[in-house]
Amino acid sequence: MPPMPKLESAIPVLPSFDQIKKKSLIENDIQATKKDTNSQADVQAINTKEVSFEEIKKCISEFSELCKTEGKMIEFAILSENNFSLNENTIQLQLQNELEANQLGQFKSKLQDFIKSKTSHLFQINYKIEEKTATKTLYSSTDKYNYIKEIYPEIEELKRRLGLEIEH
Repeated sequence: MPPMPKLESAIPVLPSFDQIKKKSLIENDIQATKKDTNSQADVQAINTKEVSFEEIKKCISEFSELCKTEGKMIEFAILSENNFSLNENTIQLQLQNELEANQLGQFKSKLQDFIKSKTSHLFQINYKIEEKTATKTLYSSTDKYNYIKEIYPEIEELKRRLGLEIEH
């Protein structure tokens, strides 16, 4: 009987999910870099008239409402809850976390195209993440007293002179 051919050579080796994901992320980064360099040149070539902050605000509001009617609630939430600033040819969105930044990356080009169609002006869209600091909630009387004592250290002397106690 002739020897059996090796089956290993007939079966292709498939890449792991992590390898596919890394390759996809690298390709997206390369495409984003190409778009950014191209968009900077396009911005300077297309923009000939000034666009006011109010016009941009109106465009972003219209786009967020359009997203809402299409059922794209994530896009609607990101655009309606966040503030932005306008600096020449750049719109700077203030986001709350990395998740919003990732979502913005998915619809950023559509937003740019929408603004361009409404204003005949091409803008770069950047973002800045401003994480909110959590405020400590004061529950007990001791917590409240210690908080006030940090602000007004004289309260300790007042408490001692009047012979007051903190309820627990």
